[in-house]
Amino acid sequence: MKGRIGIMVALAVLGISCQQKTEMPDQEPIPVKIYVVRPDSLSQYLRLTGGLEAAREALLYSKVTGKLVTLKVAVGQTVAAGRLLGVQENEVLFQQMKQAESAVRMAEVQYRLAQKEFERMSRLYEEQAIASQQFDQARSQLEQLEAQLKQARAAWNLARQQYDHTFFRAPFPATVAAVYFDEGDMVPAGQPVFRLVTPGAMIAPLHVPERYFRHIDVGQRVLAHFPALPGKSFRGRIFRKDAAVDPLSRTFEVRVTLENRSAALASGLYGEFLIELRREVDTIVVPRNALLSRTEVVINPQTGTSEYRKRFYVFLVKQGTAYSRRVEPGIESSDRVQIRQGLAPGDSLIVVGQKLVKEGSPVRVVREEMQGDETG
Repeated sequence: MKGRIGIMVALAVLGISCQQKTEMPDQEPIPVKIYVVRPDSLSQYLRLTGGLEAAREALLYSKVTGKLVTLKVAVGQTVAAGRLLGVQENEVLFQQMKQAESAVRMAEVQYRLAQKEFERMSRLYEEQAIASQQFDQARSQLEQLEAQLKQARAAWNLARQQYDHTFFRAPFPATVAAVYFDEGDMVPAGQPVFRLVTPGAMIAPLHVPERYFRHIDVGQRVLAHFPALPGKSFRGRIFRKDAAVDPLSRTFEVRVTLENRSAALASGLYGEFLIELRREVDTIVVPRNALLSRTEVVINPQTGTSEYRKRFYVFLVKQGTAYSRRVEPGIESSDRVQIRQGLAPGDSLIVVGQKLVKEGSPVRVVREEMQGDETG
């Protein structure tokens, strides 16, 4: 009787086991995309924002109050050094200059006559033909007329400068960036009338946090992007660096020169500047999203205390199975990261679906991901 019961129990267990196997089919492979690891290059950048300036720029101010009677250039026009840009009303100043010039000529005539008279009186005084009082009067007259001549010349120079100030001329070869008054407008003294910039190279003054002082130097590459010029990037280099850190802002200034061969850049544009801090070549570079992390508790053998450390790992595919591998990341740039240890060229790295798989999960590769080249 007991033997029969044992057989029945064994058959029941076997039936249940067979039923579980039929109710629990094999796990379906998880679709994933992979990237085949290969050597590449990667740069680490410091991102800063700032505005552009012309390599050389000038504001021409009105030095006298007067109407702008002639305007000879337009915005965007390229001009040579010395080119006449505009003229303010100057008839009154011209007449004043001419009057001052006439006063100088009259003073020069009087001075020459007095000089000849003084020379004659000097000879007579040496011959003791005149008294010392007469000689002193001649000398005094000459000195007085000499002072009057100097005063007349100073007045003429002032009048000529005032007249010259009504003419606006380009101080260097430039492009007219702005004209602030129209022909016929009254221009008060002290107001900007023209803004000139040099075509070609542009510069950008950037303020860098002090912690990067040792990592930045003259000659480093810079990549710039501007919201006003979508889809375009501009290359440049640092050509000047402050020798000290500002004690108030805790920053130092660098100046970047950018190529502007297509004349697309303009003074005043605001953009993002990427300074290359470090470049790794012939190294393993993978998409940033493939890198996973977890926090582990580690016991310090010296102190016996617990420490929390972040560990990084990735999932690879081998013979249709996913398995994890611990890695050591290096520098990062945008959506790419360097892997110092843990990967080798040819490894099949899961870049889509890596958060769905576990150790030993069956996977199905649906498409191989291609990693794009780094910008810059």
